[in-house]
Order: sequence, then structure tokens, then C-alpha cells
Amino acid sequence: WQYVKRLIVLGVVTTISLGLFYLLIFGLQTLMDLFPGKFAFVMAIFNLTLVQVISELLTIWTGTIALQIVISLLDDFSTSDEQVRKSSWHGWTAIALLAVFAGSLAVVNNYYYLKGSGLTRPVTISHRGVAEENGVQNTIPAMKKTHRLHPTYVEMDIHETKDHKFVVLHDENLKKLAGVNKTPHELTLAQLTRLTAHENGHHAKIASFDQYLNAAEKLHQKLLIEVKTTPTDSKGMLKRFNRQYGKRIIKDHDLVHSLDYRAVARLKQLNPKLKVLYIQPYNFSYPKSVADGYSMEYSTLNFEFIQQAHRQKDVVYSWTVNDSNVMKQMMYNHVDGIITDNLGELNSTIKDYMGSKSYANRILNFILAVPTSGGLEP
Repeated sequence: WQYVKRLIVLGVVTTISLGLFYLLIFGLQTLMDLFPGKFAFVMAIFNLTLVQVISELLTIWTGTIALQIVISLLDDFSTSDEQVRKSSWHGWTAIALLAVFAGSLAVVNNYYYLKGSGLTRPVTISHRGVAEENGVQNTIPAMKKTHRLHPTYVEMDIHETKDHKFVVLHDENLKKLAGVNKTPHELTLAQLTRLTAHENGHHAKIASFDQYLNAAEKLHQKLLIEVKTTPTDSKGMLKRFNRQYGKRIIKDHDLVHSLDYRAVARLKQLNPKLKVLYIQPYNFSYPKSVADGYSMEYSTLNFEFIQQAHRQKDVVYSWTVNDSNVMKQMMYNHVDGIITDNLGELNSTIKDYMGSKSYANRILNFILAVPTSGGLEP
């Protein structure tokens, strides 16, 4: 029990210490911002680097101590406090040297971050065409409401139907939204568009892709079209999709993406001018592909992946980002676009992040992203 108490105390002390340190730095920079000339800017670089170094040191050191406490417990309390302190000191020295070196490298990145160079507004993308549960996903009424929030793109999904047409639908089964235990491939487009979908206290008719595309064009709303594939798709499905909609999608400046790399490669083969992104649920390694960019689940998306993609002139969109702090982290890592269910929250977060004129507020934005940004990562 004494070891469990040590772990709890360690966690509490670390959290409080970091919180007080962040508050001190923010308050100090707020005062520095009152000084004229370049003094405030120089101090901001110093303070932000200090935040990164101390955060990294404290996080690693705390983890080391916690591990040693656990080892002591597993060794049946054979490791004395003196041994723990001695081994901690050696580890601390090595970690300190590493953190100082990494901090010196971070100075350059902090210079450009605080100066605002390269700070660009990310593309805003409404996930499944809704915002703050304002309607039924992938339906025209929801898309019209969401359009009022001015997303760059409305992301939506299409499936092939029984009669080889296209319906706007995410799920492979209609049970959840329409109460019908059928797949899109079991029903014709006419049968599907007679169904009513229910979600978030709203209801709306399921739309054909033609209906949805027409509505988007009237609003001058660009789309990010996810092509859903299943084993029951017809052999010529992608060829038919490109023949019917390829030129129109290019003219409207719409994008296409898919989880199925074979579909991505095939669409690029059929129509090299079509902008097609590859959706990835996890970041295992940087893929070399024919895709024009990547849509990646945010939890494993990092600066290195984004940087490598940018070297290849590819864009990177993160999904599905619904938390303000994660949105800021993605912007700090220079992601090109953010896919969200909460478009209003995203617009507000971007305004706050891009409009942080004072150096203190920019440091605060970094601090809010620290728990998920990896500390010294540029």
C-alpha cells in the first residue's frame, strides 16, 4: 500500500508542479509583452523553450521514478530508498543533458512559431455533413445547415446500390439509421431514397449521390467524397463512378478519398486529374503511394508524418477531431485540414489560435497542446 500511495503522491505533485510552472511562465510572459522592442519576443522564445525542456524533464523523470517504485514492489521491497535515489540521480543527469540538447534544437522552431511564420489556417471539413448534431448524417438538410458555418469541404460517403447507382450513406447496413436490416447492395436506388433516416432527434430522406451533388453545387459547397467499397461491389463500379462524375468533381474542385488503397490507385489510373486521398486509421510508417494526400486518424498522426508528406507535396487531413486542445495540437503540427463533427467549435478554435497576437497567448496555446503533442516536437 505504501508504494501505491507513493505513485498517487507522485502523480499529484507532478500535476500541481506543472500547473504552477505553466501559470508562472504565462504570467511572466504577459508582463514581458508590455515591454517595447524585441525584448518580449526574445523572452517568449526563452520561456517557450523552458516550458518544453521542463515539461519533458519532469515527464521522463516522473516516469522513471514510477517505474523504480513498481520494480521495488515487484522485488518484494528489496530495493532501498537510497538505491532508488542513487539510480535516479544517474538517470536524471543523462535525461537532463538530452533535454537541454533537444531544447537547443527547438529554439529555431519556436522562433518561427512565435513569429507567426508558416502559420496558416487549416482547411475545415464537416464530418458526414453535420455540425454539433444539427441533423442526420449524409443528408441534404444537414448539409444545408452545415454550409452556413462555411466549411471548406463537407465530407460525405457513397455506396453502390443494387442497380449499380450511388447512394449517400456511411454504414454498410441501414438498420441503425433507417430501421431496415438491409445493405445498400440489396436495394435499388429508388427503394433507398424512399427511406427516412433518423438521428440526433432529426429525420431526413436518404439521398442519391446525384441529389446530394446537385444540392452542393447550388450552394457552391465543395465536397470530400468517401468512396465506400465492399466485396459485393460490381466489377466496373469505380470505372462507372469516374465516367459519370469524374469531370464534374474536378470542375467543382471536390476531393475523393477511400480506405481501400486499391480504389485509390484505380481512380488515379482512370483519371490522373482527380484528387484522391488515402484514408489511414493508424500511422505505422510513411507510405509511398499514388495518392494526392492522406486522411489520418488523429491519435497516431504526428509532425514527422506531416513533414514527410509535405516534402512529397501531399496534403494531410486529420480525423475525427472534436476536442479544442487536439485541434490546436494539429494546427501546431501544421496539418493541412481538420475533419470534425463540431465545426462551430473548430471555427472558434482556429479564430482563437490564429488570432493570438500576444506571445503569452501563443505560449498558452502550446501549453494546452503539450499533453498530446510530445513536448519538444516542433
